[in-house]
This record gives sequence, structure tokens and C-alpha cells, in this order.
Amino acid sequence: MTDPRRSIPSVDALLAAEEFVGLVGDYGHERVVAAARRVLDAVRGAIAAGDVRGGLSEIASYVSDVAGVLERDAVPSLREVVNATGVVLHTNLGRAPLADVAAQAMAAADPDRWVVVDGGGTVDEVAARVAGEGDNSREQRDQME
Repeated sequence: MTDPRRSIPSVDALLAAEEFVGLVGDYGHERVVAAARRVLDAVRGAIAAGDVRGGLSEIASYVSDVAGVLERDAVPSLREVVNATGVVLHTNLGRAPLADVAAQAMAAADPDRWVVVDGGGTVDEVAARVAGEGDNSREQRDQME
């Protein structure tokens, strides 16, 4: 029995096919090559794991997989954030003690929001640190300087 990986087309064979001309035009040569390599690596991995599918030599069967990789990669992964670093540093709010009401409000706030103060953490972690500092805040502040 021959190794099924031998029937997998090369990246060059994929790019030379008519079906890939549109992808190269839309996404560029380098991106299509990278996506094709990822798809072919996944197919090789599936074969190594014992999942042999039919039609390995048919170039048309790879078009949708490569197009899917390209579409997923085209979706932006960045998300909007508020950079308040300057406010905290230049107003010294990073070291300002919080009133109990403010600490409780922070603890009750949306847990998906992040606050970075003296090492960072979630709202709950920061509120717990602030509420637990008490008289140690001056000692901790001196250690930071």
C-alpha cells in the first residue's frame, strides 16, 4: 500500500491551478502560499493520525479550505481599549487610596473590564488589594520608589 501523503499536491501545483488565481488576486501571493501550506500541513497531520480522506489529489478540494483560512486570517484580532496610563502616571492616581465606596463600586463593576494599577489585575483583584492595604500602603509605596 502506498503512502497517501504522496497524492497530496504541492503548493506550486495548487497555485498553478485556475481555482487559485482568484485567491491570489484577492489576497496576494504570500498570503495564499502561507494558507496553502497550513492546509496541506493539516491534511498531512490528519493522515498521520489515521484520518485518510478521499480526493487528496484533487486540487479543487483544497480551494474552500485555503479560502477559509484566508478569510479567518483577514478578520481583525485587535479590540478597542482605553489607554489611561498617562492619567494614572501624571496625576498620581495609581497611588491614591480608594474610599471603601469606590473599592466596592470597582468590585461590582463589569468583571470583563481590566484595570492596571501597581502590577495589574482584574477589577476584583485590584479592589481586594486596595481594600486590604490599610496602614501598609505607605510602606508598600516606599518599597516601590
